Amino acid sequence: MGIRRLTVQFLLIVFALLAAVTAVSTVTLLVQLRSIVDDVGRRYAVERAEAAASRITGPLQREAALAGKLAGSPVVVRWMRDEQNDEYRRLAFEELASYQRAFVDANYFVAVDASKTYYNQPADGPLVVTHLSRENAGDAWYYATLAAGAELSFNLDYNPTLDRSMVWINCLVQGPDGPIGVAGTGLEITDLISRIVTAGGEETRAMLVDLSGAIIADQDVTVMERNARAGAGSRKITVYDRADSGDDRRALQRLRDDAVAGLSAVDVVDLDGHSSLVAMTAVREIDALLVASVNTDSFISLSDFGGLFLLLVVSVLVAVAILAIIMERLVLRPLEIVTESAREIARGNYELTVPEIGKHEMGRLAGAFNRMAAEISRHTSNLEGLVAERTQALTEANNKVTESIRYARLIQDGVMPTEAILADRLGDFALFHRQRDIVGGDLLFLRDVSAPDGTSSDPSAAFFLAVIDCEGHGVSGALMTMMVDSLLRQITARAGRQTPAAILNELEHALADTLIGHGEGAGGVSGLDIGLCLCSPADGRLVYSGAAMPLFVREPDGSVKTVNGRKRAMRSAHRHRPAPFENQDMHTAGRRFFLITDGFEDQAGGPEGRAFGTSRLKALLADGTPHWQSVFDEYRGEEPQRDDVLALAFTLHEKDGDDG
Repeated sequence: MGIRRLTVQFLLIVFALLAAVTAVSTVTLLVQLRSIVDDVGRRYAVERAEAAASRITGPLQREAALAGKLAGSPVVVRWMRDEQNDEYRRLAFEELASYQRAFVDANYFVAVDASKTYYNQPADGPLVVTHLSRENAGDAWYYATLAAGAELSFNLDYNPTLDRSMVWINCLVQGPDGPIGVAGTGLEITDLISRIVTAGGEETRAMLVDLSGAIIADQDVTVMERNARAGAGSRKITVYDRADSGDDRRALQRLRDDAVAGLSAVDVVDLDGHSSLVAMTAVREIDALLVASVNTDSFISLSDFGGLFLLLVVSVLVAVAILAIIMERLVLRPLEIVTESAREIARGNYELTVPEIGKHEMGRLAGAFNRMAAEISRHTSNLEGLVAERTQALTEANNKVTESIRYARLIQDGVMPTEAILADRLGDFALFHRQRDIVGGDLLFLRDVSAPDGTSSDPSAAFFLAVIDCEGHGVSGALMTMMVDSLLRQITARAGRQTPAAILNELEHALADTLIGHGEGAGGVSGLDIGLCLCSPADGRLVYSGAAMPLFVREPDGSVKTVNGRKRAMRSAHRHRPAPFENQDMHTAGRRFFLITDGFEDQAGGPEGRAFGTSRLKALLADGTPHWQSVFDEYRGEEPQRDDVLALAFTLHEKDGDDG
């Protein structure tokens, strides 16, 4: 009974200590939670503002690039210089129609300076032809664009008739002696603002304001109509009019100053009768500010953490109960066992073994008893049993290593695009991927150009596609693929729509920086073959560049063409400067493309045990739909697989065209 009384005393002391610690922790937690709620709200408001600005600038940048190509089109420039030439006019409007289909809002405009003629092709109507005049206030944008001399500029206005805000993208059209006009397109941002507000939830509101604070895009249509109709003598509704007090208006002014300076600032402001976390960030492309407000009343409150406090109290009670169970099993029972074992030893029962429980007196007594029993056991132990035990231990260790490698295979497969993603982006494709070992050095890479996370739901979005063959097999090759995949993701994420050659150049520099000290001189894996394509379904074009991995192209007539990149592989270090990477630009209509690692061509087999070779490979590709696996296995026969193999055949369903 003395032992049990000691246990009760111990539990009471532990309970008192836990109660004291819980009280202190609760007070500290309340203080921290208040700070966390405020910090999370501020971060959320800034994130909403920056995300909304990004959703606006992304389409603007894409449309601006396309508008720039339109303004630089030789066909359009030739017509603008000789506007009355019927043949030039016909070819120019065919070219403009192709750009119209590519623009998001399917519209374009061209202003010819020589005749002051303004051509506007809306998305859902006939071509509108007017003439520009300095006396017309609505044409002031044109003369301001010429006077500014900027190759690219943006003009934001609201059309009350159409009930929508438009961003006009203006590009100077250059002739031999200077600008000969302006061309571009318009992008509606009213729906864009609506989607931003909807994505933020009911507690989030977003609006666009100009640098003076006047609202130029908002979900409240009446505000936009009033501001659109406000003349020179009328006052527009500003974001400051939404504030409830002078202090709130001054807070908005400070946010505006920080946003103009390039900062994403946030503060608590009372807007429209609600306490809100308001964040501002600049949208420099259109000289505007994005304002995002989060209603703090519906964001997070301390009452949301009531369950957490209840869980804390329950946890204390459960901890005491667990301690009681632990005391029973680790203290009371062992004490009783040791006591009873001592009685048995006193009676002469030496077959008894006692569990060793610590290094205290009872543990030393149990250890002495067990050493005595072990001395007798050693004379009767079976050597065969010891061998079996060692064998089992080795088998278990080997199984663990194999299991770890198999798990690594799951991780390696996880970085590759799934068949569902390939089917969505490529449509018609055939993929054969077989590592020589459980893991290997071949990798398939796919990332959309403009999506922040690398994947897009738009099947016409441009994307990077690469087949990569890293040096090494097994674990070393797999580690190399993971590193290369990570580098490519980083490079393409910040590269935008750079050419494959530029990306490969940056990848080779990154490879050298990453593997410094572990190159050929150190005996480490330090190189790879790669074929990288920039696929543009919307344009019906593909740009290829590579290192030691050609792109095979099956033409509509069934012939197979080899498009070579740089012949030397990409390495972390070269003895001699390799040839520069070059881009190969081509149309995709009617063509089928193939990227294949050298493991397929190098595989030994056939009656004479020779490599599959390039000739057989091209004959296989001429069929257009190769059955990779059956052909590979049939040719290999009983020969072991020499190398990792990855072969991809794909097409892009686009308009017909010829190589540019």
